[in-house]
Amino acid sequence: MGTTANNIRNIAIVGHSGEGKTTLTEAMLFNGGSIERMGKVDNGTTVSDFDAEEIARKMSVSLSLAYTNWKGVKLNLIDVPGFYDFEGEFEEAIRACGAALVVTDANGALTVGAEKAINLCLRDKKPLVVFINGMDKDNADYHGTVRALQEAFKSKIAPIQIPVMEGNKMTGVVNALTGKAYKFSNAGAEEIPVPDEYKRDLETMFLALQETAAENDDVLLEKYFEDGALSREDTIHGIRKGIFSINVIPVMAGSALQNKGVINLMDEIVKYMPEAAERQAQPALDLSKNAVVGIACGDGALAAQVFKTAVDPFVGKMNYLRVNRGTLKTGMTVRNTSTD
Repeated sequence: MGTTANNIRNIAIVGHSGEGKTTLTEAMLFNGGSIERMGKVDNGTTVSDFDAEEIARKMSVSLSLAYTNWKGVKLNLIDVPGFYDFEGEFEEAIRACGAALVVTDANGALTVGAEKAINLCLRDKKPLVVFINGMDKDNADYHGTVRALQEAFKSKIAPIQIPVMEGNKMTGVVNALTGKAYKFSNAGAEEIPVPDEYKRDLETMFLALQETAAENDDVLLEKYFEDGALSREDTIHGIRKGIFSINVIPVMAGSALQNKGVINLMDEIVKYMPEAAERQAQPALDLSKNAVVGIACGDGALAAQVFKTAVDPFVGKMNYLRVNRGTLKTGMTVRNTSTD
């Protein structure tokens, strides 16, 4: 109740197949209280892989929708298949979402699917964040994966976390933007003092983030040249502005399977990803098939976009749509200008 466009985030979860998108969706739903226990892809018990074909293949075939609430914000999640055969599903999701979450494995390289997803998000001007998954694996290589991302996308890549490692396992994170450290626990994550061995890396990363923030705001750039540094508040402002303009791609890490680092990810999505109300005006046709300048988010006559049509053997044809303006209520009759 009381959900408005200001406290909605529409997030497409994309990337290479088999790198944990469905498991990450499951962890987010669990953390938000939408489900009482996390299902598993191998067991066919996840929320988003519900189709019999998906359960049999142990992979996503069609995009699926789910939502949860986190810190007063509704997260609409679109779990998108990663196989190239289902590229149309990606295009449908990108039309509906306001931002994307690109999932890639911590294997020290950049997978083709993740690279393609990032390029398509840049093409369509969708803000995005990269989540390096699989940090619970013995051969996890966070820094190698970050370097691979930086080689492909140069100065756009902005790591905002330093994984806290014990042996080969990730046990917590240091957030370079806030300067705070967290240790993972069964309850989620608890704040701890920044470990001494990570203080130098934290300082180096924060200096890099200040420079990135300054490049995205003329006022901050002038302040940076005058003072030689930016405050944390100014740095956060500049980074968020850079995310909106697709000049900055923040990078985080964790393990979806172990639900480690996912709460931190959800916090950052709420803080940095665009609100539904901030979506750019969408081109549209009026009832006479005349082009209008654009449909902006807000009050007024209903305007929505069908981004996917599916046929269910039990329900029949279903249209998935995103409401851009106004309110859709049960019993309303509306007209699809594309099909009359």
